[in-house]
Amino acid sequence: MNHNNFSNENEFDRRNRLLAIQNRLNDFSTELNLQTDLVNWASTAFSNYETISDEHRSAKSNVKFSNTQLRIANSKLLKSYQKCKNMLRAYFLNDNKKIVLGIDGATPQKHNDLVSAAEIMIKGVNDLQSQGYDNILQDVFKVELQNALAECVEKFYKIGIAEEQYLEIRKNYFEHFKNDTNSLRIIYNIAISHWDRTYPDLVLIGFAFDENKRGRKKKRSKKEDLPVD
Repeated sequence: MNHNNFSNENEFDRRNRLLAIQNRLNDFSTELNLQTDLVNWASTAFSNYETISDEHRSAKSNVKFSNTQLRIANSKLLKSYQKCKNMLRAYFLNDNKKIVLGIDGATPQKHNDLVSAAEIMIKGVNDLQSQGYDNILQDVFKVELQNALAECVEKFYKIGIAEEQYLEIRKNYFEHFKNDTNSLRIIYNIAISHWDRTYPDLVLIGFAFDENKRGRKKKRSKKEDLPVD
C-alpha cells in the first residue's frame, strides 16, 4: 500500500487494504487499545466489501447487457418495419392510405419513435384488412413485425428494471464505501498516535507508512496532528 487517501482510492486499493485489515488488525488490537466495535468491523471488512462490490459490478454489467439487448431488438424491429413499409408503399403507391399506415415520411430511428411507427403500421394494416384489403401484407411479415415490436418493448422494460436496481445497489455501495472510509480513518489515526507515521507495521494492517521520514527526528505540528485521509 503506497497511500492513505481513503476517500478517493480505487476498488483495487480498497480491497487490498481491507484484506490486510481483516487478516491482521486483531493481532494488534490490544497494542493499539482498539474499541470492540472497530475490531468487530475489521473481522469481516473485506468479506462484506467483496459482497457489495460484486453486487455493484453485477448490477452495472446487467445494465450494459440490457442496453445491448435493446440495441439488437431495435435493429430487428427497424429491419422488419422497413421491409413491411416498402411492401405497403408499393401497394399504395399513389394512395392517401399511406398516411393511415404512417408510411408517408422518413423511417424513424429512435426507439420510442420506431415503436410508435410500428404500432401505427400494425393498427393500420389490421383496419384496412378488415375493410377488404386482404392482400396488402402477408401474415408472415405482419407476425414478424408484431414479434419484433413485442420484443423491443420487453427489452426496453427490462432496461428500466435493471437501471432501477443498479441505482439502488450503487447507492448502497457508495454508502458502504463511505462508512468503511470512516472506520479506516479512525483506525489509522489511532495507529499513528501509538506508533507514528513512519512505523513499518502500518503496512501489515493496510496502511502506508512515511518511509522518507524514518530515522529522522519527528517534528510535531498542528498540521501533522490532523487526521490524514
